[in-house]
Amino acid sequence: MARHLMLNSEILPADKPCLFANNRGLKYGDAFTIALRGNSSKVFLFDQYFELFIKYIKKLKMEVPVLFKKSIFETDIELLLQKNRIYQGFKAEVTVFRNASETKLSNDNTVSILITVKKTEKEWFQLNSKGLKIDIADWFYIPDFISKNNIISIFSEELLLSNNLHFADADQWLLTNEKKIILRTADAVLFCVKGKSVYIPKTILPNYYKVFANFVLGILQEFDYQIYKADITNSDLAEFDELFLVDPVNGIRWCLAYKEKRYFHKTSENLLDSINERLQNNQV
Repeated sequence: MARHLMLNSEILPADKPCLFANNRGLKYGDAFTIALRGNSSKVFLFDQYFELFIKYIKKLKMEVPVLFKKSIFETDIELLLQKNRIYQGFKAEVTVFRNASETKLSNDNTVSILITVKKTEKEWFQLNSKGLKIDIADWFYIPDFISKNNIISIFSEELLLSNNLHFADADQWLLTNEKKIILRTADAVLFCVKGKSVYIPKTILPNYYKVFANFVLGILQEFDYQIYKADITNSDLAEFDELFLVDPVNGIRWCLAYKEKRYFHKTSENLLDSINERLQNNQV
């Protein structure tokens, strides 16, 4: 854990309390968190993520802080990384929460911004050496109202999944909606490969997965893959040649198996090399 965090552009000790007991993010889930990855004090795909922060803040009827400017936000992350002596690969988590109020329904839409950082073992993305075993979380689904609003749910999928007795049966669980259509895992988007075609779920939740997913899709199109958005179900998984998970923190993780089906990882391997090459050369 890094020794310092940042709250509203002020660097504070990470081992000291920095939130009040009436924090709305803690009490009511009146907040959202976006995880970022970067290197050498620079966030990957920073411009796209900054635009997403603004979009989320406005969608939740929060006020965009006067000093929440692209250049200031970028500098804040750089200063926090320097304070923590993190000079290469890093992960940052940025939480935006509505400020405290006397009532549950707040009339105050001002927000605070909390930034934490952590050094990563690798400077760039690296493919998992051991393929993931995946399965469908058939005891849990993402409600339609979450899908329609396309924001992070108040309840933590990680909490619900980790408390389930079946959790040890797979490395990653695919989450579905009420109709059993696959939406994502708890932290990634599912990409399915069949020949030179790539299929992804029609709905990507929450929106911040789209930034990195679209970056990856652009590279696949350059490789002459045809991209399709589809309603993917468990019965479809056996028909694909390759499955891999895409997210902004881990990059790409290839899947070895779904039940008795086994998958290749040629596309994901080639794709990861191109992702790192573009990021290293700032071709984003």
